[in-house]
Amino acid sequence: MSEERINKLSDKETSEKINKKSVQTKKISNYREGDKYKNKIIKRLYFSNSEKKFMIFKTEDDIVRACGANFEHITHQLAESKYLTEQVKDKKAKEWYDYQRATAMNTYLIGQQEKSKDILRDLIYKLQQRQIVQKKIWYIGIFLGITIIMLLVSIIFSSFGMNFYYTKYIKIATFGAIGGFISLNIKLSDMKFEVSESTWSYIIVSIYKVVFSMLTAIISYFLIESDIILSVLKNDSTDNMYLVYTVATLAGFSESLLPNIFKSIEGNATTLEEKTLVEENILSSSE
Repeated sequence: MSEERINKLSDKETSEKINKKSVQTKKISNYREGDKYKNKIIKRLYFSNSEKKFMIFKTEDDIVRACGANFEHITHQLAESKYLTEQVKDKKAKEWYDYQRATAMNTYLIGQQEKSKDILRDLIYKLQQRQIVQKKIWYIGIFLGITIIMLLVSIIFSSFGMNFYYTKYIKIATFGAIGGFISLNIKLSDMKFEVSESTWSYIIVSIYKVVFSMLTAIISYFLIESDIILSVLKNDSTDNMYLVYTVATLAGFSESLLPNIFKSIEGNATTLEEKTLVEENILSSSE
């Protein structure tokens, strides 16, 4: 091995030793934002305590770290709050949540363990509520979005006199969606949103509900046309169509309306069948 290469290796080893020694000997209070700690650049320095020899900071990879610290009794709460914070997309909000977690760490390390747990519990609750609000927005937004699209299509068809065969079904479905949206808002406070459920599951449920409301409205119109219910509305006059739209809205609003009608039809059919059987038995007996 050449003398030049030996000198380079020697210089490198010496440099590494000096760096390690500087890390070991540098006081906690001397670290500033922009300094390196174990090859990680300190992006934000939250807390440092020379007396207890710990430092809480955020590095360039946006991870809140702590040196000289042991969080034995709050490990799970820290992990959960970290996971939930990572789901936050807004940078300012995320920075605030990171600061709260750093505050909880600092509070724990200065000996106020119960207060630290309270801070973390409050932080986790706020993060969970944030996720729940986002799921609600998606749930309501998808339903409202489809309803508005249907309403716009209906208005366009009416404005330009585009009376196709399916136009009235589109209008009826629109009123069914409006009824479903009213029902959704009334029942929203009773609906339980889970943090563990994915947002996609609520999107799918929202689509299912709006489609169900529209189909219910259309089926109610078929029942009117079939003289099964409200046969007095069976014509295409403007006044009667307004009543049909009202029935469509009610059908979309009430999830139990159509099933109850079907049960009533089923009950009537069963009664009629039993009556027919009795009459047949009487006739056969008389013979």
